[in-house]
Amino acid sequence: MNTRRVIDISVTIRSDLPVWEKPDGLGAHRELVERQDQGGVAFVSKLTMVVHTGTHFDAPSHFLQEAFDSGRGIEAIQLSIMNGAYIGVVTCSWL
Repeated sequence: MNTRRVIDISVTIRSDLPVWEKPDGLGAHRELVERQDQGGVAFVSKLTMVVHTGTHFDAPSHFLQEAFDSGRGIEAIQLSIMNGAYIGVVTCSWL
């Protein structure tokens, strides 16, 4: 019997989502830059946010000086370490 399953722990991106050093939340983060009803080929949005928005995983270069100096980004992380047992703890009321 296979008991493995994928559990998405992502939070929804929204204007009141708490983000690093912005206690009021993300704020206006989506700008419509092209409109089909104004001659554009589609409705196109531009998203602006810091990398610490929502559910994310920090690259080694974010917190290790030697990783930053060598340019090791998120691509240095093996996806296999993201799989396995976990314990989920909800510590906020906005989820």
